[in-house]
Amino acid sequence: MANDMSGNHINRKRATIWLQWFLAIISKTQK
Repeated sequence: MANDMSGNHINRKRATIWLQWFLAIISKTQK
């Protein structure tokens, strides 16, 4: 259970990084 939660935390952190990267690409495209 703890192992699963720690893996979930890593995936969430990775998703946040991808989201920030994606938003940065969009803002550069709109300028």
